Amino acid sequence: MKYKIISLILLVTGAISPFQAQDTYHTLEMLLPPADVDGEWQVIGPAECAEGQDLFLLINGGAEIYHEYGFIKAIYQTYIAENGKSINLEIYEMSEPSSAYGMYTFKSGHKGKTVALGCQGVLESYYLNFWADKYLITVVGMDSSDMVLKGIFNMAHYISDRLTCQVSPPALTRLIPGEDLMRNGITYIKGNLGLFNQYLFDRKNIFGLREGVIGKYSDHTLMLFQYPSEEEALRWYLNAKEKLKSSATFTDFIDQKNQFEMKGDHSEKVIVKHYRRWILIAIGDERAITDSDLDQIQKNLGL
Repeated sequence: MKYKIISLILLVTGAISPFQAQDTYHTLEMLLPPADVDGEWQVIGPAECAEGQDLFLLINGGAEIYHEYGFIKAIYQTYIAENGKSINLEIYEMSEPSSAYGMYTFKSGHKGKTVALGCQGVLESYYLNFWADKYLITVVGMDSSDMVLKGIFNMAHYISDRLTCQVSPPALTRLIPGEDLMRNGITYIKGNLGLFNQYLFDRKNIFGLREGVIGKYSDHTLMLFQYPSEEEALRWYLNAKEKLKSSATFTDFIDQKNQFEMKGDHSEKVIVKHYRRWILIAIGDERAITDSDLDQIQKNLGL
């Protein structure tokens, strides 16, 4: 991709928190693998927990995105082997399954390997994420040695076996064309921070974004934002058009009926279209995207 990607550091290990496991965390505690689940790993110290705003004490600089998706509470536990290698386990309870799924897509990279855990899982080197119901689980090892990977999978399977997966990803994610998608190419977002990390339109929520999906392809990106009504979608479309038209970041603005085009600061083409209660966006090289990309999404809407 030729346009800017803004990254957030989400993983914090070895955090020190005054919040230790309380009775309110009994459900999450029951998901923690025991010390002998693998035979090689021992629990180090009591589990660290956070609920609501307390997450900011455990994650320095990364808690905002969890809250945007609907964070409820979390529990952290560290395991260590005799040779000094460690595994950090994080379990997040989110407000609903779509929130857990969204954070999973946000944290999963395009180079990861799909694994059969929970509803969906992906392993990137020694960094594993999966989601099930309203829970997001992250297991991180010190390296990708056989011993560490075995421990990661044993712990992940222990948790996965205790969770049900009777839900599917949000229906909105199925409206993005699946052909030629990158591996783990879908990102489900619930606010401007999720969008900001994928592509920077504006630091403010100029689209009034509350729910959307982003599809990544080798040479372009497609986005679909959903609103409660056609009137609200149009209002935010016009707001975004006015803000972007006056932005110093974008040039070559072309305004058409229910659609406008512009170029970003890396000369990528950006098409933004209003259609009923949705806003559709295509971003990529001038030769990589056309109106037909958005027409395909519009066709998938079935309206």
